[in-house]
Amino acid sequence: MDNEERGSVIADETVPVLPLQSTVIYPQGVATVQIGIEENIALLKSNAEPDTRIALAFSDAGVAGEVRRETLSRVAVMSRVLDRLKLPGNSYQITFQGLRRVEILEIVQERPYYRARVGEVAETVRDPFKVNVYVQKAINLFERLVGSSNNYPKELIHILKMNVDNPGRFADLLCSSINFEYAEKQRVLQAVGIEPRLQRVIELLRSELDRVKVAQEVEKRAKGDIEESRREYFLRQQLKTIQKELGDDDLSRKDADDYAEKLEALGLPDEVVREAEREIERLRHIQPSSSEYQVIKTYLDRFFALPWGVETDEDIDLRRVRTALDDGHFGLEKVKERILEFLA
Repeated sequence: MDNEERGSVIADETVPVLPLQSTVIYPQGVATVQIGIEENIALLKSNAEPDTRIALAFSDAGVAGEVRRETLSRVAVMSRVLDRLKLPGNSYQITFQGLRRVEILEIVQERPYYRARVGEVAETVRDPFKVNVYVQKAINLFERLVGSSNNYPKELIHILKMNVDNPGRFADLLCSSINFEYAEKQRVLQAVGIEPRLQRVIELLRSELDRVKVAQEVEKRAKGDIEESRREYFLRQQLKTIQKELGDDDLSRKDADDYAEKLEALGLPDEVVREAEREIERLRHIQPSSSEYQVIKTYLDRFFALPWGVETDEDIDLRRVRTALDDGHFGLEKVKERILEFLA
């Protein structure tokens, strides 16, 4: 923790320490967590009295259950248990209320669970004017966020404004009300100094506004694509209805069927048949009054006008061809030879 963010220790005491890896609880906040690790269950059973204070420390251990003393946060939250519920599989559901920030001064026990000497820290305000500016900036950003997203009720604005005289509580309340990532919430909790805490909250608010803006743009584009697809679908359905009323649908189907019968009767190679079938299907789905319909129909008419499968028995007189080439063209012997080879 940075020196400028550390407060002075008011008093110290020794309390059990419960590491948390996915939930951040702020002073005056309430949260419910599930406890299933053996060491944490031992802590709960050994400290079942209603008034027992438990320090909630926050661990950045990569794997659940592998919490080591060096992974525990320096700043924890003193808390009390509001409710505990036994769950199947030897686990518990515990509701905690955060009370105040404390600093872990010394780990005095590691087994069967952590105990530590902790000291309450005083929240410091170095520049009251700057703090007031930060608070107003945070309110303005949050009002913009509420106006941009339906995830945050407008009533939160009123609740926040009721806490502006307590800027530390204001920052904690604001951060607990927004779905920031666990690591970001923990960074705010670790800030004992009011100015750096508010600065971090403002940074997070700006990031959340940017995220909401991008999400809305993506949603708007997706909605526009869906509406355009739906519009095209309805227009095509209306067009089909109009074509049916005008008889155009029957005409295009009849022309396509006629061409299909002609194609089948010719017995052409597969690659030729595939190309012709593609154009016939295009014709079947196009309005006869369109210019494209006439283009495809002209193409098919010419296609079927070709002498498919017709061969000639006429013999070519190569001597007459040679004479004609010599009479009409001087020289060019190699060209003439190639022509005669081709005709032969």
